[in-house]
Amino acid sequence: MKNLFCFILLAILTFPITAQISIKEILGSAKREKSMLRHQQQMDFIGKKSYEMPWLDGIEFRTETNDFVLREQEFTARASNNSRAERKAESSFQKTMKKIYSTDEQILLTDFLEERYRLIVETYFLQTHLSLKKASGKVHKDQLKVLQKSVNLSGFKINDLIKADNSRKENEREILELEEALTYNQQVISDWTKSKKGFEIKGDFIPIDKVMEKARKLKLNAHSHVKLMRWALNIERSDRELDIIEAQNRKWVDFYQVKYGSSNPTEFRSDFTIGIGLRIPLKKSIRIKTSEIKIEKLIDENNKAHIKEELQEEMKFILSKMETKYRLYQLLNSQIQNSQANTIYQKYKNIEGTSPLALLQLKESDLKTQYELFEVEQNIYQLYIDLIVASGHIAKVPFVNFLSEKFSRF
Repeated sequence: MKNLFCFILLAILTFPITAQISIKEILGSAKREKSMLRHQQQMDFIGKKSYEMPWLDGIEFRTETNDFVLREQEFTARASNNSRAERKAESSFQKTMKKIYSTDEQILLTDFLEERYRLIVETYFLQTHLSLKKASGKVHKDQLKVLQKSVNLSGFKINDLIKADNSRKENEREILELEEALTYNQQVISDWTKSKKGFEIKGDFIPIDKVMEKARKLKLNAHSHVKLMRWALNIERSDRELDIIEAQNRKWVDFYQVKYGSSNPTEFRSDFTIGIGLRIPLKKSIRIKTSEIKIEKLIDENNKAHIKEELQEEMKFILSKMETKYRLYQLLNSQIQNSQANTIYQKYKNIEGTSPLALLQLKESDLKTQYELFEVEQNIYQLYIDLIVASGHIAKVPFVNFLSEKFSRF
């Protein structure tokens, strides 16, 4: 593990670092995405508007003649009202819709945060990968030099020289590809944070042992998981739609009416009438509409239950893979800690007659074990991000940095 840390340090020192950027700053940039800002503007607009249903639904004026005699004109004013139950049901529906808009914003933020977490881990380990490849490249070059000097010796094999040269060339190509990948990642992060190019990610990663400790304690956030919340709100919206239909159907008073006819101008009271329109609610009239909504609600309930089960199974599967990788990590780390390769190398490199190729093979073997450890460690961190996403805690308020040991807020 100490050797791996040295390689990480070497990676940092070998790059032209002009600035540092914190993990919290990268994660915080998710809130400033253009899509997020547009969505927040929509939410601000919706929040300022009042969507309460008025008491009056509409006012209607009518006029008509009697036997085409213009002097005998009748005037009618009719007002349609919204019942208290309708107003209450509509108000609840609008509140649910606001919660849906807010949840859609959280879903968007979850996607942006996941993208950043994955790129942070990838960039962090790209530096380590590049360091290991450069150390391996030095070994290949030394092997090639030794073999070139051994051309005239009796035990020389041309295939060994060709193999060493091919390994060197392949290693150089891989270094170039890693440098390009690192540059691209830095460009993406620079665009997110509006920072300068050429930087290193600042901030200590949570140690691998702590990763496993946190992962084992992580549970499905069923109450505020954005995916489950969205389905729950779909169900709630169906309930509010049913409430509106029921309130409309229970409405007894349809309208209030005032009518004035001028057939007898001297008798005002006989020509002035007040009326009211009553309706008889029928359950059958809304059965088709309510049945459709209830079917949609049932589908949403089934989908929510299915997704919850899937997320729970996914978390179990991810944690199981993490445990397997962690056992391999412990084994490799133990092998590195107890390895005699470095001791043997230091002991025999100064002994006259020791084969240089044998010493380089010792270094190469040690580097391979380091690389295996690096790959396992990277896989564990990637699975850790998968687990955070599946659990629903990634966008839980207040926001925390899951890559820090203390889960610092940002």
